[in-house]
Amino acid sequence: MAISLLSFPISSAEIRLPISFIPETLVPTNLKQVDSNRVAALITESLFKVRDKFQLSPIIASSYTWENNQKTINLKIRKSRFSDGSYVTSKQIIHSLKNCIKYAKKSARLNILNILGYKQFINTGKNLKGLREAGTNTIQIELVKKGPLLLDDLSHTGCAIIKPSINGSWDLLKGAIGTGPYMLKSVSNSDIVLKLNPFHEASEIPQNVRFINSQKANKAKEKMDLIFDLRGNENPGPEYISYNISLPMYWQMSLNNEKNIFKNRLVRKAVTLGLNFKKIRKFFNWEESRMQSGLFPFGMRGFKSRKLNSGLNDLNKSKKLLKKAGYTKKNPLTLRLLLSRRGGKLENTQIWSDAFNNPYIKINPILLSHKEVIKEKKKGNYDLIFHGKSPGSIEPHMLLASYLRDSIFNTSRVRDGKCDHYITNAISEFNLKKRWQAYEQAQDCILNGFYVIPLATLNSGKVYINNKWELPGRNPYFLNPYRIYDWRKKRK
Repeated sequence: MAISLLSFPISSAEIRLPISFIPETLVPTNLKQVDSNRVAALITESLFKVRDKFQLSPIIASSYTWENNQKTINLKIRKSRFSDGSYVTSKQIIHSLKNCIKYAKKSARLNILNILGYKQFINTGKNLKGLREAGTNTIQIELVKKGPLLLDDLSHTGCAIIKPSINGSWDLLKGAIGTGPYMLKSVSNSDIVLKLNPFHEASEIPQNVRFINSQKANKAKEKMDLIFDLRGNENPGPEYISYNISLPMYWQMSLNNEKNIFKNRLVRKAVTLGLNFKKIRKFFNWEESRMQSGLFPFGMRGFKSRKLNSGLNDLNKSKKLLKKAGYTKKNPLTLRLLLSRRGGKLENTQIWSDAFNNPYIKINPILLSHKEVIKEKKKGNYDLIFHGKSPGSIEPHMLLASYLRDSIFNTSRVRDGKCDHYITNAISEFNLKKRWQAYEQAQDCILNGFYVIPLATLNSGKVYINNKWELPGRNPYFLNPYRIYDWRKKRK
């Protein structure tokens, strides 16, 4: 399909991009990490795509119309081809969407749950009444109630249009294919190489994309063409152009709320109050104006930005709460904190050991590779995790839905029925003003439960691009899904 891409020099046959680890599988409905999403986003396309500044635009869909009081949507499908040359049919799109729908609840795409016949389809596997062909190159989706963010949910890679392998696998590393500008060429422990999809109409883009395992790469020999520098540690050389970037992302510390120690809300509160925010801010050189007490990065619409108030760090209150819970200096609350190897100051375990200035709290920081952290998260083998979160949506709803009980992105393992209720209401509200009010109500529930510790919005950094890949603006493929919505070129 025709997509307007930025012009690249044809002579530069391969672009080399960093990746934290080589994924063992690449199933679009189960992409839990950004790096996996970056690879899948080059191989696949969805009906819609979130563009710069979180604008939503049709991709495999060419247009859409709402009817029946916004409970029915008709999607016109443009002429597209899979990487094996076969044309995308309405039946294949429905097949892909059914596979997406099976995992919609766990992946927090709640508006999809409004499709007519969803429960029966999930429980029995029988035909999904609300998803059908409606004429030539037209698909109709009927909802039992309004789904204000349905198109946003359909834009995610989990709802990409896929042609399964001959054996029925949806894994892009095991024969499944998509309609994106690239297709799989090879995969090894050190890299994943993609080659051009000859049936995609994008022009003047690199012939190959090589994702190199940054954990094993020799930086001197394996020089990347694109380098993300979120902490100001990089100096790649004069052959690189430096861009300022702004990321809709923020740092937080998640508590594992399935642990018995955190069943007590007052203990969770004590941990939050015991964190020395000023010390953390000074060490990482975070601007005071970017410290926050909300769940969303500054700049996202639909909620009020919350600056961090000075009273959030209250050592005396933290001590009293832990003393009441039975902890002492000799018998402190001992917590295992997972840290991912990110380079620079973020690998300093000492700062995290000293970050809680409550003598009744003892932190044991564990520094692991990104892949190891994922495994530990899956096992629930942690008390705390320091990590970043990104909305990945035109509105905060996907990030908010990541706190739902059944979401695979629920790192905090929140199990609160009241919060689930508020979150569901927020995501299901069609009136914008009421939806934003509902966002606030859901956010308050999570924050008042002390399930997570918000830290700071990451609003600045740089990306270095090799001169041969000079871009006059953001490229929708190679930076996806970092959602860089505002970057300004700055030559050294």
